[in-house]
Amino acid sequence: MTLILALSMCFEPLDLLWHGMQFPIWYPYRFSFVVSFWLIWLAANALNAEFTPTLKQLIVPILICTATVAYVWINVGQFSFLSQNQMLIGSLLLVAAFCLIALPNKQPWFYQVAFVLFAVIEMSSNATTSLNRISYVTKPEYQNYQQVLATQSAKITDHDHSWYRMTPTFMRTKNDPLSGQFNGGSVFSSTLEKSMPTFMGNMGEPDGDGFVTYTNGTLLSDSLLNMKYVMNRQSNSGTLAANVIDPVSTRADLTTYQRVRKDGLITTYKNPDALPLGFLSSNKILTLDNTTKDPTQYQANLWAGLTGNPQDQHLFTAQNFDHVVFQNVKQQTKLTGAILQKNNLIKPGVITFNFTPKTNNAYYLTLGSNLIDDNVSMRLNNHPLAQYPTYRNTIVVNIADHQKGKPVKLQLTLKKVNSVVAKLHAVSI
Repeated sequence: MTLILALSMCFEPLDLLWHGMQFPIWYPYRFSFVVSFWLIWLAANALNAEFTPTLKQLIVPILICTATVAYVWINVGQFSFLSQNQMLIGSLLLVAAFCLIALPNKQPWFYQVAFVLFAVIEMSSNATTSLNRISYVTKPEYQNYQQVLATQSAKITDHDHSWYRMTPTFMRTKNDPLSGQFNGGSVFSSTLEKSMPTFMGNMGEPDGDGFVTYTNGTLLSDSLLNMKYVMNRQSNSGTLAANVIDPVSTRADLTTYQRVRKDGLITTYKNPDALPLGFLSSNKILTLDNTTKDPTQYQANLWAGLTGNPQDQHLFTAQNFDHVVFQNVKQQTKLTGAILQKNNLIKPGVITFNFTPKTNNAYYLTLGSNLIDDNVSMRLNNHPLAQYPTYRNTIVVNIADHQKGKPVKLQLTLKKVNSVVAKLHAVSI
């Protein structure tokens, strides 16, 4: 059994077997608690009043432990999680452990007290060292946000007991729906099926191997995914509540929905077009084949598959910018796939996109995966564009709604010498 467990910690097929034939996302060897239990169980069966190892029996483990400690001590710089102080404490505890094992006369009261004392000291030292190396949010950081989230979600869930999803335009973690006790569209789980992030990525939402975040919804995706309520954080700043709640989404199209509550900075909207859990659709949806990387086109294709109407594939229409201004950036005639370079490396490089909506429809911008927070900062109408900072697929950002004839300005400021614009164009619904 010990050999099988040891092989499982280094032989990939056995590791896969322990995880139900599916590799976990991050944190491999999650069955290690079984190994710990097995070793503790073996030790508990061996350490009894009659057990007294001979010197020959102790020499081999002492030599192995000494060689291991010496190697780690010499190369401690290669182990980022260790320090020489930790090594010294661990070595002293190791010597104490050998003394307990080699104790010839294990008198019940003395041995038990010594063993319990050793266990308490070792586990306390280990816990203190481990926890001090992990960063945690402070109690106020968690508690203040949680109170706002739980209060706002409860005001909806206490009055509407039907089946629906709800999404906020702000976020502390991707598991806010779990802590806020509501059905949402964001989750982090290392057992998340691959089809989920693939689907959400196609829809224009930030995704990863173990998470999805519903921060970039459209009027269409809200309806398709049964987002009946949206909690929106106002853009006011400077107050305590504003500092507690970080917006990760820009949704000008919420003006299309019905406002049902307003509590300080939080306004809750109701989507009257949210589809129920089950509804009739065309069987063409069963043969939907995704051949586009444009999330707005994917949403339109999905809707056309549900309705059976090919015309619905043109639900979104492309819009051109009125003009683009390059400041300290080499001018480009085509932005999709372009590499934007600064002329003067010291000065900031800014690209300004201007357009004026010709209708009161909702306007959306698609941003390529290179336009993340590490590469560029974005401002919409001279205000920071609220957006989840990282994404690996093209996302959809709402930049205007019910703004016919009102100019819209989007500014991109390069943070690096070069930035690649994978995709940047506007569509309207």
